[in-house]
Amino acid sequence: MSQGLDPKISELIEETLPLVRHVMYQVTAHYPRHVDEEELLRAGVLGLVEAAHRYQPEKGVPFAPYAAQRIRGAILDAVRKVDWAPRSLRRAGRTIEATAERLATEELGITVSRVSQIRSEAFEILRHGITAQYADGTAAESEEPVSPTVLRRRGAYAAAIAAHRTWRGRLGAARPAEPVQRLQRAAAGR
Repeated sequence: MSQGLDPKISELIEETLPLVRHVMYQVTAHYPRHVDEEELLRAGVLGLVEAAHRYQPEKGVPFAPYAAQRIRGAILDAVRKVDWAPRSLRRAGRTIEATAERLATEELGITVSRVSQIRSEAFEILRHGITAQYADGTAAESEEPVSPTVLRRRGAYAAAIAAHRTWRGRLGAARPAEPVQRLQRAAAGR
C-alpha cells in the first residue's frame, strides 16, 4: 500500500482489481487479436484508481458497477487514442459492411458466412497480388501456401482481365446484369 493513499481507497482498489480484466475482455471481445491487452489492462487499472478517488458512497451507487463504467471508459479512451481512424469512419465502415451483407443475402441469395468467405478470398488474392508486384523474387518462396480455391479464382480473374486488353474494353464489357451474374457464379464457386 502506498504511503499517501487513503486506506479506504486502497481497499476499494484491491477488492475490485479483478473487475478490470473482466471488463477488458468484455470491451475487446470483437477487437482484432493484435490489440495489446497489457496496455488496455493498464488503462483499465488507471480507470479503477480514478473511480476509487471519485467514488461517493453517499450517493447510494454500489462501487463495482460505478467502477466498471469508469474502467470501460478508460479502456475505450486508450483504444481511441491510438486508433488512426475517427469514430465516424469506423461507423461508416460498419454501415457499409452491414449493407453489403444484406444485399448479398437478399439480392444474391447467399449466406453471410459465404460472403465472409468470398471477402476473405478476395483479400488473400489482393495481398498476393500486391506482394508479387513488389517482391524481388525471393518472397514467393517464403510465402505460406495458397488455398486451391484462391488459386483457381485468381486464375479466373487474370483470364477475365486479359480478355479485355484496354481499360475501355474492361469497362465497356460489363453490362448492367452481368456484375450480378458474376457475383452469383463466384458465390457458387464456379
